[in-house]
Amino acid sequence: MEKKILKTPAVLSGTVRKVDNSLSFRFVGTIESSKEERDLADELFQQSGWLIFVGDDTIPEVEIPQDNTPTDRETKTPRQRLRGVSYAYFIESGGKKEDYARWFTAWDDKQTEKLIQEFKDKLNS
Repeated sequence: MEKKILKTPAVLSGTVRKVDNSLSFRFVGTIESSKEERDLADELFQQSGWLIFVGDDTIPEVEIPQDNTPTDRETKTPRQRLRGVSYAYFIESGGKKEDYARWFTAWDDKQTEKLIQEFKDKLNS
């Protein structure tokens, strides 16, 4: 299967460091895009892939990885993924960063107790 490559001049206009230490990038195209580029961008929207950005001053030969991009499941423990997504939920729900650790511990204890009780109920039935 042939890999589709979206190649267009762009300016890296922003980065955001996320709670799980990944980065979010924002690019702005520097020229008007063709219909084909727009169609390909629509086709690739929300897919995983590789980003290779090279500044104008140096354009080296770059090898595009042939393997699929790693997923969270391959790079993070379930506990790390739980903390990352629960933190995002907590902040989005109006929580304050400094209150997260206390909130997570209370939430985690409550969920653990529920799970323990479920196992006990199954053992007793």
